[in-house]
Amino acid sequence: MNNNKYYYEIDILRGIACLLVFFYHFPIYRVLGSDALNLCSGLAGVYAFFIISGFIITKTFGQQLIKIDNFDLDNWYNAFIQNREQIFLFWYRRFLRLFPAMFLLFCCAFILTLKFGIENNEILKAIVTFFRFILTLMLLGDPFENSIASGINHFVERSIGVTWSLTYEILFYLIFPCIIIFKNFLRILLAFLAISFITRYQHLLCYSAFSIGVLLGVYHDRIKINMLLLNVLTIANLCALIIGDANGGYQHRYLFSSAFLIYVAAMQKNILNFPVIGAVLNFIGIRSYFIYLMHNIINIIITTIFSVEHFACLYNYIPKLKILVLKDSLTIIHIKHILILIVTILLADLFYRFVERPFIEKNRHRASFN
Repeated sequence: MNNNKYYYEIDILRGIACLLVFFYHFPIYRVLGSDALNLCSGLAGVYAFFIISGFIITKTFGQQLIKIDNFDLDNWYNAFIQNREQIFLFWYRRFLRLFPAMFLLFCCAFILTLKFGIENNEILKAIVTFFRFILTLMLLGDPFENSIASGINHFVERSIGVTWSLTYEILFYLIFPCIIIFKNFLRILLAFLAISFITRYQHLLCYSAFSIGVLLGVYHDRIKINMLLLNVLTIANLCALIIGDANGGYQHRYLFSSAFLIYVAAMQKNILNFPVIGAVLNFIGIRSYFIYLMHNIINIIITTIFSVEHFACLYNYIPKLKILVLKDSLTIIHIKHILILIVTILLADLFYRFVERPFIEKNRHRASFN
């Protein structure tokens, strides 16, 4: 396998997944005069991200690991020690990938939470709520359970609630190297998938998405499908992924649709690289991590600075908008959502160019675990 291969269309899928999450939080269906986009499921986008992660790390890690035949604690420990340099390097690179944007998010959210607490004379409660939310996430608890519809809990949820998916990702990154050193690790993953599909337990389904990505990374080169059938199935699965249940239904469908589309993207046959749209989605996909993490906090910042009345003034000053959309308060809010998307993408590009990529390149050479 070519560990350095870049999958252009995988980033197109990242772009689609990113937009699914964004439009789940900030729907624009009224602007387009249709209720269809109100059915976008953010969970479909998250599952696609999980499967992509499983696929990519399988392609870039573990090809030269020393593996053990059967489980024995001493043998497993010895195999881990022999592979420790590659495993620690893997963890270190994952940290470099996740840390910059996550640190920025937590800093911005903490400042805004303090501001919210000062305005409501609940500074201590705001601080405690913020760190309790993060601790609950790190322990894989449900910080949304029994949360009230308003107040500091709701504000913190809006700020950093999207990080729930990162707890699954981080734990998978920690566990995966410890499993892949088994020669029969694929059997372990298949057994786990069977259990997760039978039980339909949400936590297991999240990890099953990573497992599907790992299996795709191993087997996708061996799967051959007729080209005509491939095109038909691609269109069908794109529709199945994009149009879903905003309440989180059809989870197995999202898993299978994402898996098939990632298989298609890994083939590099330009099936998903639509003219212009493909380039835009690839651009978004490369910057999707920042967009995914920061879109809610950017919404809070913009909403703090500009009120709905400001966007109403914008609407009135641009006559052409009156032709394109219906004039009502919801439409004005949706125009705001589109502007938030544009601002978030622009900030994501700046962050990628001047923070994320330089940070990774600067620190990568420091990885030494001898």
